[in-house]
Amino acid sequence: MKRRLRRFGRAVLGDRYGAILILATLSVYAVYWRIGIVITDSYTVANALVALADGHLYLDEAVYGAGLETPGTGTVDGRLYGRNYGQVVLAVPFLLFIEAIAAVADLRVALAAIWALLVIGLARSVGWELDRPKYAAYAGSALALTGFTAAIAGATTIDADRHYLIALQMQTMVAAALVGVVCYRLFARAYDRRIGFAGGFAASLSTPIGFWAQFPKRHVLVTLCVVASMYLLYRSREGEVVDVRFRAAAYVPVGVAAWVSAAEGVILLLALLVVDVPTAGRSLRSLATAGATCVASVVPMFVTNYLISGNAAQPPRVLSAGGDGSLARRGDSAAASGSDSGTGTSSGGDAAETVDAFAGGLDVVLGLYRRGVRTLVGESGRLYHTFVRGGYIADVAARDAGEAIRLAFLEAMPLAAALLAVPIVAVRTDFGVRFRSVLERRRLSALGTVDTFVAVYATALTLVYLPRLPLHATITVRYLLALFPIAVYALVRMGSVRRVLSERLDLLGFTYASGVLVGGQLLVVYLWVVDATRGEAVQTHALVGLGTAGLLAAWALFDAVGRHENRFGAVALGLAAASGTVFLVLAGLWHFAFVGGRALPFG
Repeated sequence: MKRRLRRFGRAVLGDRYGAILILATLSVYAVYWRIGIVITDSYTVANALVALADGHLYLDEAVYGAGLETPGTGTVDGRLYGRNYGQVVLAVPFLLFIEAIAAVADLRVALAAIWALLVIGLARSVGWELDRPKYAAYAGSALALTGFTAAIAGATTIDADRHYLIALQMQTMVAAALVGVVCYRLFARAYDRRIGFAGGFAASLSTPIGFWAQFPKRHVLVTLCVVASMYLLYRSREGEVVDVRFRAAAYVPVGVAAWVSAAEGVILLLALLVVDVPTAGRSLRSLATAGATCVASVVPMFVTNYLISGNAAQPPRVLSAGGDGSLARRGDSAAASGSDSGTGTSSGGDAAETVDAFAGGLDVVLGLYRRGVRTLVGESGRLYHTFVRGGYIADVAARDAGEAIRLAFLEAMPLAAALLAVPIVAVRTDFGVRFRSVLERRRLSALGTVDTFVAVYATALTLVYLPRLPLHATITVRYLLALFPIAVYALVRMGSVRRVLSERLDLLGFTYASGVLVGGQLLVVYLWVVDATRGEAVQTHALVGLGTAGLLAAWALFDAVGRHENRFGAVALGLAAASGTVFLVLAGLWHFAFVGGRALPFG
């Protein structure tokens, strides 16, 4: 049994660096974890888990929210159904785990004990890596014991009806941590373990992935599917010939993403097809294996759809978008079908309607892209407010209690500022010559294949959601959450960033730690002195993020034209990464305290 667990751990985490990364990430997430819901359509998902635990898919008990008709529910034959059933089903093992613990111990105490074990495991792993296992074990044990004592001192009992929500939150936290692990494994194979660890750490703890880790939204799970496809696509192209196993495996996350959100699954599938099919050679066996794997991966979604609506091609999200639920009759007007409100009814479920639903679904997808292109051309200001500066927008703030509690992409991830230098780097490295060479050889390298995939996927995702952005309750552009680890991938692909990570990692780490521990405290003092509202606090983070982004952009641009300043680059990267981490920690501990009580009330 122990050997099997080790084998499973190696398959998922890769090596000790992967173990350190997931232990560290989960330990941090648990510190600011609050048991509560920040966006109302999570009531629907939580109630769907309650229903599934009772043995059925329809909703019949409003454990969360004021009633069952919460945003995202749909009606079929007079019964209410939820959405994101893939997320719900995948949360069942976590629910069973929680119920088993609660049956023999106080859940609050058990959660504190789990956190302490994570800290001890982290300390031991770091100690073995640094060849100081004894001292690391002592330090880790002391920290774990202190934290455990503080967490259970005066701790209250967690009500049994919170177990479903806790299961969903634990699932999302594990998925968020695995995003960093998968990024680490990709970067480590492409370059080395140090660069891989830095990239994986940044993905989980310096981007909004860490903010959404504690909230049961679909976006983190979909993001994990995206980075998993990236990793598997890379593995399939590592050798001289395409590895059929990894090529087929790259389509498995498509089925998971589609089970969670059909639209997100379609976007991922189209991006994979556009890149994989033209570059994988002409082997019919390889193509058939990949196709069969893709079809098998979406079977759970089709079965769920059929059980709910009688139509395998009609996902629950369509039912909650209004109208009669038929994709065949939705057309271009369905571009807003991912909205967070409304209910509808189902049409029939014979084979003809299934075909119509597939045809209608294709029409919806094309309509989404058409709207995205029109918005990109005619309303380019949306790009600025989505990616650069959010600020106060009256229409958006009106639905956010009158406050500007939304960060643009760059404000939420200042590290992305370094990507401004990419066009200059491309010109100076004879990108055109390399592109023509690829066309002549008709084959991409492993990294070239992933480069193309992330470019296609990022463009497609942006076009789909741009007409709806900026939007209230997105906080950190959550609809584009998968773009954050993609931005980390693009950073690691930059030679200047890899050079700093290789030559000045110690300075970068010191700057990051100082920015979090010292800069974070200074920010807390400032916000306390000015008695900042939630909106003012979030916008302060926005300005700090833009300031560090400006420093990083300046270094990246100077480096791109040949003026290499690795020390300044390490400081700029460290401060930008620290800015992202400080936001997700303070948001969980302070700014969004209204969500609920902390799972581990340290003092």
